[in-house]
Amino acid sequence: MDPSMDIPIDLLLDRLYDELVYCIKDGVPLPNPHVYRRPWHRDAAMMAMVLERVGETELIRDWILNLEAPYDRNNGGIEEPDNLGQVLFQLGVAGADHSHPLATKTIEIAKTRLGSEGHLVGQTDFAFHPVYQTKWLNYGLKRIGLNERYPIPKQYDSYSALFWMDDKESHVAGPPSIDLGNTHYPYLQWAEAHFHGTPPPYELLGRGKWLTWESNASHADYTPADGSLGEPICTPHSWHAAEAWLYLDEIRENIG
Repeated sequence: MDPSMDIPIDLLLDRLYDELVYCIKDGVPLPNPHVYRRPWHRDAAMMAMVLERVGETELIRDWILNLEAPYDRNNGGIEEPDNLGQVLFQLGVAGADHSHPLATKTIEIAKTRLGSEGHLVGQTDFAFHPVYQTKWLNYGLKRIGLNERYPIPKQYDSYSALFWMDDKESHVAGPPSIDLGNTHYPYLQWAEAHFHGTPPPYELLGRGKWLTWESNASHADYTPADGSLGEPICTPHSWHAAEAWLYLDEIRENIG
């Protein structure tokens, strides 16, 4: 299905936003409310970006302001460095600044995660992504009103093009984060298209009544209520909805 052929962009944005809001359960932003029980800071940060654009940050504001830890530890318990910037960004969206207790804690923790070259080190999705991680940290610091910036390493990082929000100049070209034929994690292709300004991957929208999805995720529980093994796919998916919404909204603004 290619929604660009038969769905006006305004309607497409409305549908994507509805799918994102569907993933908010009791004020908690989830990747999907059926196969995930815990929020992920990366997905939540992208959701917060959309909610801020439409003026509805109150949907998750209380959850953000009551956060106590900068890591979600959802990937095998690993304390992923990109979470640091994502939490700071969310606090800024919720109206907090660097005086918030979690902001203070996060900034101090960030200083302990710096390598010899001054950028963040550690694993995200079980691999090292120092460009992506440090870009998020700098973005989060800016959002809570601090001018401090950490150096972005001049090296290839397969996740660099997932961060399109700021500092594109630090990008070192290389292979994409995922094979274009892989449709398990469509938010990755949407983010990279946004970064490079290439045509939106409309072919990665639309399965059944939902536009967004994720499949074969290692930490999702695809077991339905009856205990049988379910199909390893969830619909809708908040990160997918957020990435598609943010790129299409930018396109709409440029057209207007």
